[in-house]
Amino acid sequence: MRSVKKIAVLLVFLLVFRGMPPAMAQTEGVFHIRIAGAEAGDTLVLAEMDRIGVAAQVDTLVVLPQQTDTFALSVDRTGRLFGVSFRTKDGRRGDAAVFSEPGVEYTIGFEPQGAALRARISGGLYDSPEMRSIVALEDTLSRLGQRIRLSGGQADSLVSLWEKTRRELVYAQERFIVYHPENGFSAHLVSELLRRIPEETSLERVRRLYNSLNGGARNTHAGEVANEEVYASVSASEGASVPRLTFTSPQGEPVSPSHYRGKWVALDFWSPDEPSSRRDLPQWEHAYEQYREKGLEVVSIAVCHPQTYRERQAEHKDSLPWAQAYVSRALDGSPDVVSLFALYSFPTAMLVDPEGKIAFRGRPAGLFAKLEEVFATPQTE
Repeated sequence: MRSVKKIAVLLVFLLVFRGMPPAMAQTEGVFHIRIAGAEAGDTLVLAEMDRIGVAAQVDTLVVLPQQTDTFALSVDRTGRLFGVSFRTKDGRRGDAAVFSEPGVEYTIGFEPQGAALRARISGGLYDSPEMRSIVALEDTLSRLGQRIRLSGGQADSLVSLWEKTRRELVYAQERFIVYHPENGFSAHLVSELLRRIPEETSLERVRRLYNSLNGGARNTHAGEVANEEVYASVSASEGASVPRLTFTSPQGEPVSPSHYRGKWVALDFWSPDEPSSRRDLPQWEHAYEQYREKGLEVVSIAVCHPQTYRERQAEHKDSLPWAQAYVSRALDGSPDVVSLFALYSFPTAMLVDPEGKIAFRGRPAGLFAKLEEVFATPQTE
């Protein structure tokens, strides 16, 4: 789950108990985390995951003052995904992601795995067979990813297995939604599946899954986010008008797709936080050289903080022959580039036709194929 980092300070109140009455564990609107085997001197950090799937920094650090293992999280933090980072006093660390259901107590056991700790979660939705299938596939993906990195990306058989497992994970997530249309986690999975477009699913398929959710799922925080993201994805899909938004060039000048009305414009959205965003640069350069005389314009837009963009430019000294720009995420919840263009993973490429309609949306490789199709036909003035 990775994309643009949002810096936010979230106030979370933790109550530490040396023993919690069973009735308290059923309080509606509160979810509880029990760290099995915690000891005095261990630490626990909680971070709410933002809608881009990245942990926002949270000022919640608990150093256990005594032998205890139960924590109650504040009532207004349910229906969301949390990152749980547990560190023992001898330096071993384990991480887990937990979706908060009201009135549910989860037990997280951290088992030694080499120098680190591996999380095992039980309770609530984590006891369902559909969730166990998701967790098992995520574990497999993690292990395969480590092996691929150790091989330098040269193990083709491992890459094929990783891709196959990714597809199986998507099917498992879809099954969870079908079997649990009332659960807020199903709404969260809708948002997750939007990030799997176009490689492993389609917008139409995700829309059908969202429409299958009932009020129990839609009326959660995750349901509200999923509703916004599905709507944004439809509004920025192929055939729709390109959203109106102005970006900023390195020289501080405004750049907007509307400035190129009457031309074919390729939009290259990337993030400095995602190294893979720039792997297609040679293909972008080739496409620009091949089609610029036929009327193609290209605009590369970095989605990041201005300072991050300036540091990246200073480090790499890019001198690309087409328009460059950057745009920041909005921190106040107002519509921004991510919500308007439905940018839930990077890189994302769009092709805008001379009428301002989105003719293609997807990964750069798909856009390059679309350019061949478009410019194989003689362009009329």
